[in-house]
Amino acid sequence: MKRILFLLGFICAVFGNISTETTYSMSSKKMMEVKQPEEPTEGLGRLKKKTEEVKEPEDYVLEPLKQPEIIINSENITGLYREISDRGAKPTLRRYPEEYTGDYYEVYTGEILKIITKDSSEVKVTVAPYMSDYDTFIKGGMVFFETYHQGNYQLEVKDSEGNKREIRVQSKHKYSFTERQNYDIILNSYNAKNLEVFTSAKELFELSFPNSFQLKKLYFLEAELNVELEKHEKGRSVIQEIRNTYALTEGEDERLALLEEKTLEKGSKVWENYLYKNRKIGNLEALLLESLYEKKVLEERDLELLKSQYEKSYGRKEAQIIGDYYAKRSNTAAAVKYLTYAKDYEKICSLYLKNKDLESFDRAIERVESDKKTDLIARRKEAVETERVERELKLGRDKFSSNNYQEAILFFNRAKRRNSEASGKLGVELDLGKSYYNLFDYEKAVKHLKKVGETSGDSYMSLEADYYTAMS
Repeated sequence: MKRILFLLGFICAVFGNISTETTYSMSSKKMMEVKQPEEPTEGLGRLKKKTEEVKEPEDYVLEPLKQPEIIINSENITGLYREISDRGAKPTLRRYPEEYTGDYYEVYTGEILKIITKDSSEVKVTVAPYMSDYDTFIKGGMVFFETYHQGNYQLEVKDSEGNKREIRVQSKHKYSFTERQNYDIILNSYNAKNLEVFTSAKELFELSFPNSFQLKKLYFLEAELNVELEKHEKGRSVIQEIRNTYALTEGEDERLALLEEKTLEKGSKVWENYLYKNRKIGNLEALLLESLYEKKVLEERDLELLKSQYEKSYGRKEAQIIGDYYAKRSNTAAAVKYLTYAKDYEKICSLYLKNKDLESFDRAIERVESDKKTDLIARRKEAVETERVERELKLGRDKFSSNNYQEAILFFNRAKRRNSEASGKLGVELDLGKSYYNLFDYEKAVKHLKKVGETSGDSYMSLEADYYTAMS
């Protein structure tokens, strides 16, 4: 009896455990098989679309274009700029579904956006970022639009009947980064004088933020960096672009003028003309005056500027240059006036000697420094001798002109005895040769004519002597 009761208890226990485990397993299996309700994405999308259409029937209802965020730096910015601005790549056409009739479109920069319209005959962009360019055209009644600049654009499309349709287009890069990131790279590369990185970063900034107030500043930085690195042609190009693009303050205009001067070849005509044009700016007048101090041949405008400067400063340097200018042009009175201001009495004495004004010379030499007087006095003595020689030569040439050749020879020989060197320079040997030639004494004529080249140093006298030598 006890064995039977034990067996029944054991059987009940076993079956009881099996039943518990089965229930648990089934319950677990059931829990595992139950799926969470799937999100009705398409349904919600349609609902959202419907809601949005009710609120704003013309709102953009397709999936917005994605812009993954990236961190730009000096190492990747050049590659990024090349990728974004690659105009040589095969263009990508972005098309919207034919059933889409909204007036808002998105497109990546560099893509060609095709806008399905009916009977389009004219298109123009009415709103665009300030510093941007773009292209639109119509083909087969469809409107096509392309830009490499980020920003919002508005197109006005007309059909053949003159009906207008306003279309908004948002153009954006395939990547997203901040204006601050881009700007910091530009400043860092500018300070490091890294032109390659600076140029890429600046061009990328222009494509990415064409409405930024920083753009004018960046153009100035680009001009300065090119000039500092002696990329003069590029520097002038950027300066001209700034002038063509922006309204400039007086300070900005002066800043550009000073920059542009550094791109021009010092001493060149273009450089000098530029200094004249902008001499009221900064230190350009000082640079112009310095160039005039070193200039060998002055022009009329140079003289006027130097006179104006002298009236301001009464500087001896300006007076000296003006005096030299007049001296070279044989304007003795004006030359003496300014050379007196410059206290150059030595040159004044030379002018008097040249003009044979010995009385004025004797007055001026008293103001010459003692160590410079000796040479001037010797030159005065030579001038006196030369004057006497010239007097004898004149008498001889007068006789020659009247065909009195024998008396002419007497005066020519007297000139030689007074000062053979001075008379030789004045052509006495040619005078003697021609006189003997006309007396048919060809042997003596040739004797004197052969000395002309040695004594006169005058090529025209030598040619004339050669002629009479050949004739003799």
